[in-house]
Amino acid sequence: MVETLPSPRELKGKRLFGYSMGDLGMSLPNIFTGVFIFQYYVFTINLSSILVSIGITTQLLISAIFAIIFGVIVDNKKPGKMGKRRPFLLIGLPVWIATTILIWFPPLAPQGNSFYLPTATYFWVVIIVRSVSRSLLFNVYISMLPEQSQTQKNREVVASVRSAFMIIASVIALMLPLIVQSFLEDPKNAKWWEPSGKIVTTFIPLIGIGVAIIGLISVLIIFFSVDESFYKSITNY
Repeated sequence: MVETLPSPRELKGKRLFGYSMGDLGMSLPNIFTGVFIFQYYVFTINLSSILVSIGITTQLLISAIFAIIFGVIVDNKKPGKMGKRRPFLLIGLPVWIATTILIWFPPLAPQGNSFYLPTATYFWVVIIVRSVSRSLLFNVYISMLPEQSQTQKNREVVASVRSAFMIIASVIALMLPLIVQSFLEDPKNAKWWEPSGKIVTTFIPLIGIGVAIIGLISVLIIFFSVDESFYKSITNY
């Protein structure tokens, strides 16, 4: 008896847009944070640029290391009731959302003390934990694609939709800080104790919460859009 091979899996319709939402929902908070976090902490929170640079550089290195670690863990996980990779979205999501919001609410560095350690420690811990959880989510998201889209034509369609969402996320993330800055009377003097700084510390955290909510919704949409039931028919698992 000849066994018929299953048809190649493809992302279409709602599942296509649901999966591709990751390039909007995950990219928007990450780009917004990447674009504005240095300026926010140095020119508004009053933390030394040296301490901020240490935190940013460290989280980049740690993110690269954990990307490898998570890649091995996810690839070697035995599929469960929810699939193989989908559960990791729910594991990394709460931490990523929490730290994406908390990073905009640091203790303010006092006037005349830009090396204020409580602020520096807070920033380092939050940005590193956020980087680790983001690495998990992004690793899972990217590794899903070869299993969900198995034809070249479909992958081209997926790439087009993802690119469109990425462009939208980039434009929005770049525009938001500029919009806030346009309301400042004196953008060059925006420390937290100054009038312009008070505007920044009010609206930037609100925007941070907003983009985090978009990220939350997008990851949940990915979770429900991806179908990993095919693992049940693979005897090797």
